[in-house]
Amino acid sequence: MKIKILPFFLFFCLTLKAQVNLVPNPSFESYDTCPNTASQIRYAFPWFQPTLGTPDYLNGCALISSEFSVPQNLLGYQNARTGFGYAGFYLYYYTNNQTTYREYIESPLNDSLVAGRRYYLRLYLSFSDSSRTATDAFGVCFSHDSILTTNWNEISITPQIQNISGNYLIDRVNWMSLSGDFIAQGGEKFITIGNFRNYINTDSIFISGGGLQTQPEYKNGYYYIDDICVSDDSLFCYSSVSVGGKIPHQDFSIFPNPSKGNLHIYDNNITKHPLYYHLLIYNSAGRIVSENFVSEGDFQINYLKSGLYLFKIITERETVNKKIIIYH
Repeated sequence: MKIKILPFFLFFCLTLKAQVNLVPNPSFESYDTCPNTASQIRYAFPWFQPTLGTPDYLNGCALISSEFSVPQNLLGYQNARTGFGYAGFYLYYYTNNQTTYREYIESPLNDSLVAGRRYYLRLYLSFSDSSRTATDAFGVCFSHDSILTTNWNEISITPQIQNISGNYLIDRVNWMSLSGDFIAQGGEKFITIGNFRNYINTDSIFISGGGLQTQPEYKNGYYYIDDICVSDDSLFCYSSVSVGGKIPHQDFSIFPNPSKGNLHIYDNNITKHPLYYHLLIYNSAGRIVSENFVSEGDFQINYLKSGLYLFKIITERETVNKKIIIYH
């Protein structure tokens, strides 16, 4: 009887052991101090900055008016994918002709990787509202030792997992998923995340909307990151190599964005199949400030105060979300 039970018990224990996230504090919920300024990723222990670049920690524990709170912060408006915290960093930076500046986040893993074993990664990114330059340059590196440097330049290492060239990370509304897998050499103990490409190999595209031209983030690409998972169980961390980056919705246009107060919502398919839609407008605190049922091809709005708004358009087919900046 014992001989029959023991193999099943061992299999059950091994299965449980496999289903473990090797990344500590994967959604940045644990902290020793609430963030109140830039470059405080160390508060989300054991995450830290391996270079002189200054990645940020953002958490709802900060005051509502804080520039590093959640969901509203200096870089935009985004709810945490899980809980109340996430990290933020620049993947593309071009201010005062500075092109080599990079920001990375790094953490020790809960256990060293085993040689010859396949590991699976999944994490989520979101393009910040204040940014207008999106990039496809993103990677995740696993190393034996910490990648510490005394400068803020790119780290010249080829990461095990990289985004596909030309697949730009442009979604400001949703959390984009990056997933992949690799075979460990053995002994890798640290995970480092960021842009490992040099300036020549870092492609970028301009994305309309976003910050005002007077803001320093206007030419740069700042991203939020949340829910990082690494496991040797393909079911525990989704294994398909892909990066989300939704194509902008074509049924509706909301312009101009940013706007000085006069907005147009245009049904691009009015001549083919006009849509009767439900329009909800939320302020940065998540409260509904306007609700309309619209059947016009060109619906105009001119009563919103300065601020960041989420426009939700609900049709019989789907729901469209778009963030709009108003300034007077």
